[in-house]
Amino acid sequence: MALRQRGIADPEVISFEDGPLRRRYESAGILVSFFPWASDRLSTVSRLDKAVNALAKVIRQKRPDVVFANTLRSFLAILAVKEFDENHFIFMATAQGTVKKTALSEFANPRKSGIIAINLDDDDYLIGAEITNGNNDIVLVSNGGKAVWFTEGDVRPMGRATRGVRGMKLAAKQQVLSLLIAENDQQTVLVATENGYGKRTVLADFRHSGRGTQGVKAIAISERNGLVVAAKLVNEEDEIMLITTGGILIRTRVKEIRELGRATQGVTLINLGEGEKLSGLEKIVETDDEE
Repeated sequence: MALRQRGIADPEVISFEDGPLRRRYESAGILVSFFPWASDRLSTVSRLDKAVNALAKVIRQKRPDVVFANTLRSFLAILAVKEFDENHFIFMATAQGTVKKTALSEFANPRKSGIIAINLDDDDYLIGAEITNGNNDIVLVSNGGKAVWFTEGDVRPMGRATRGVRGMKLAAKQQVLSLLIAENDQQTVLVATENGYGKRTVLADFRHSGRGTQGVKAIAISERNGLVVAAKLVNEEDEIMLITTGGILIRTRVKEIRELGRATQGVTLINLGEGEKLSGLEKIVETDDEE
């Protein structure tokens, strides 16, 4: 699988290098397939919504008979798939704490207008979708500052048109923000709050709380910090982009953010203006542009 991303790791500018189909999940739980010959347009656009429109235009030019479904909720994730085998899965998580995994082979024969990937409750929506190998470690982080860490084996494979199982038990008015797929327990979990504070904690400092529990504290929620707005798995050499509601973007090195214990309040990540909030953060991926 080769997916080249330029800039932010949850990309706005993307080009695909291989894979028989390009797959995109929507927050409404619908899967839409993109065709190989549409990928050459992606490197010429700078926003995801423009990429969707560019792809739709190319598809209609090449195949006027194809119905391009892009009228549901916002697109959530782009997954590059080389082979639809039974040993890999698409693991999904929703805002209300439901998780589900479905074998890639279940998506080998899509319809033109997309196929159902998960059944969602009326007040729920997808917050993450990742390809897994069946043995990954799963971390869910809520806006209430809690994190659940469990093994992928705790979730049995299900068919497409199913709801899933509880991944995280949530307190009132809380929701899951992030689905993290860990490679090892020495990665650090970077958590950021709406008032511009955050910290890094080594995943090994968390405990396997188990699927369906409230989890353990990832960062202290207080009047100073506000709610959690983002969580990412990062390494020492990574860089991140902090994004505010006022349209300010600040780039910083992960190693400049102090490692702290789970139950601490964190340090200042960004100084915010009056009435401004931190809206999110993204990892930055450096690649060499091809002429």
